[in-house]
Amino acid sequence: MTYRDGILPLPKPARRRSASTPGAVSGRMNTRTWLMLLPELLSAELPEPLRDFRVRGPRHSLIGFYYGADERVHYEVWIQPRTGMIELGLHCEAEPELNLALLEAMAAQIETIIAALGPQVEGEQWTKRWTRIHETRFAEPLSPAYAAGVAKRLARYITTLEPLRVSVEPRDVPPATQAPAASPRGGRRRTGL
Repeated sequence: MTYRDGILPLPKPARRRSASTPGAVSGRMNTRTWLMLLPELLSAELPEPLRDFRVRGPRHSLIGFYYGADERVHYEVWIQPRTGMIELGLHCEAEPELNLALLEAMAAQIETIIAALGPQVEGEQWTKRWTRIHETRFAEPLSPAYAAGVAKRLARYITTLEPLRVSVEPRDVPPATQAPAASPRGGRRRTGL
């Protein structure tokens, strides 16, 4: 299987409703408090070599986790209160060459990725500066137990995809497209969400 037309050749599963209904994301906790639980829970789910992530956020209704100095390639959890959905996965928001190299590396290992993460995983080039390997599902009401489940699922993404990300970035990308060091303030404005 190969990367073609901005999409990884992944099957598109039908979305299933969970016990919650759209718009029922806010449960017993507010979104920011819930997101702030994820770093500690995620760390507990990861093997020791992958616990040295950095945290981006929480900002509004999302939080990111990244390795190294470049936060533009990060694992993200995004609560979408208006639709009652949650998205999690690997977001690549760097130069187009790096994003494409990462997506092609994922496409080359698609059987392994599906075996590890399941058929609900989608890969796509959303824009020239944004690709992602992710899943979107109906969210449950926000609670510590649900945060633990999301952290466990995100840990599975990281343990599956991080070795592929490291194998591509930035060694296989021309030097002109390598990312600059992260800003001292820790980020940039998010666009396109």
